[in-house]
Amino acid sequence: MPKQKTYPLLSDAYRKAWESCAALWPLFILRFVFLILNFGTLFFCLFLVCWPLLQALWKGFRETGGQNFSRYMQSMDWSGYLPDSNSILMAIGLALLYITWWSLLAALFDGAVYSRMREHQEKGSLFSLREFFKDGIRYLFPMIGLQVLWSLVFLGVVLMGLLGGILAALLFHALSLVWLGILLAIPLFFVAIAVVIALAGFGLLAGAYLMEEKGIIFAMRQAFNKCLEGYGRVVWGILLVWVIYFVFSVAFQAVMNIFGLIPFIGFLFLLAQFGVNLFFSVAIWVYMPALAVVFSLEEEA
Repeated sequence: MPKQKTYPLLSDAYRKAWESCAALWPLFILRFVFLILNFGTLFFCLFLVCWPLLQALWKGFRETGGQNFSRYMQSMDWSGYLPDSNSILMAIGLALLYITWWSLLAALFDGAVYSRMREHQEKGSLFSLREFFKDGIRYLFPMIGLQVLWSLVFLGVVLMGLLGGILAALLFHALSLVWLGILLAIPLFFVAIAVVIALAGFGLLAGAYLMEEKGIIFAMRQAFNKCLEGYGRVVWGILLVWVIYFVFSVAFQAVMNIFGLIPFIGFLFLLAQFGVNLFFSVAIWVYMPALAVVFSLEEEA
């Protein structure tokens, strides 16, 4: 009788991932810088696209002194600021430049984070800014290739799901069973969310396996096999982290919104809400790669 395979507890994987994050804590700061660079570039692109309109609004504000600004906006001729061919081409060009910038920055950061996490978990290496950028440049193009292939897989699954949903809706409508289609749509909605999270977990694991330097296809194949291993144990582990994060975020925002209604000091709670949300958005995108590396390195007991 073949011996049944056993795997480490998920709690051990969670603990090891958190220990790696604590040991490499400067990654949280770099992740925050990554967000600032991304959103700063996004706002700059939007500023360039909307510059003629903003210039006209600022001119009206100065002429009215801010007192009759609302009346100025009502009498303003907005037709001259509707999108034309030049502005549309400019918006498309800036969008492509921003996507390129985001892809390069994400590939640089992700490659460095996965590599530093793997080095720490295998050899106990601590953080080094020089090694961070060295590894980021080293894995830059493999990470970009992984981004492209994963995006194609993700879009393919989404398009097949949408097409299947449309065909099913038309079929139920033709058979006059709309009520049955609505009932089936409720559980299918949660299944779709689980599939999206599974694809996200697949992408995280592929990034971890890419550190073995055996190619993008190898990394994606290993990630797919790992997702199927142990009745989807890794997928359930990643799903649990996202569920905890989502429940905490919703509950925390609900409480902070209530406290935000308190006169005079409510704005302090809203500021605290913004800070905590920012911290956890940074933390989750450092912790998840660490967890993916833990799963990629674990050995069957």
